[in-house]
Amino acid sequence: MRKGCEDLICKSYYKELEAGKYKYYPGKFCFAPIFYTSSNHKVLKPVHIDPINSERNTFKIINYTDDLRSHPPIKELDLKSNELYFLARGKYRMVLIIGSIFLSEKDSLTPYAKDEDIYVCAPVFTIKERHSQKYIIEIQAFKYPNLFYLPPAPKYKEESFIRFELIQPVNKGCLRPCDDQFEISDEAYIYFTNHLSSFLNNKYIDKDVCELIEMYSNELLAKY
Repeated sequence: MRKGCEDLICKSYYKELEAGKYKYYPGKFCFAPIFYTSSNHKVLKPVHIDPINSERNTFKIINYTDDLRSHPPIKELDLKSNELYFLARGKYRMVLIIGSIFLSEKDSLTPYAKDEDIYVCAPVFTIKERHSQKYIIEIQAFKYPNLFYLPPAPKYKEESFIRFELIQPVNKGCLRPCDDQFEISDEAYIYFTNHLSSFLNNKYIDKDVCELIEMYSNELLAKY
């Protein structure tokens, strides 16, 4: 059952693409690993490191403490002495790519002197039965600065919303294409970027768009 209102702020939120074109760029939907935040970080602690035979190395999962910041380098994990492997819970989920940058191995910003193709991804969360219609209408009406409503797509049938607070960088090698290729429409992307700006800077980019959002929000909330 659809919980959002069918009166959308723009006529179309999506643009379907030809099958088989697996290019990644801002505005494109795809799948990526998204990790959840936690107040209790788990790390992989070296217990025994064999400098000759890495198969004899042993580790254990423990809670992070400050005394773990230094340890012998671990070649097997490509881990420097001042680095740790943090364990995080997550899943492959649909994302909207909102930015990308290619770092050459010649760039001093690249940690391991190798090329890196990084994509900034905004995760998409499906609307569940536990979400009330009032809550979804409020998301659709731009009431929450960290949430952006997405209506059902032609082939991706589920209603959903994007969570700005979980936007993450993802290496291109970890991206996976959707079965049906589609991207956000140009008009919807204008509202998306303005709402994202409101979340990041507490203000909209475009004054006219801000006024349209405010008018739409008031009309929508008045109906429910």
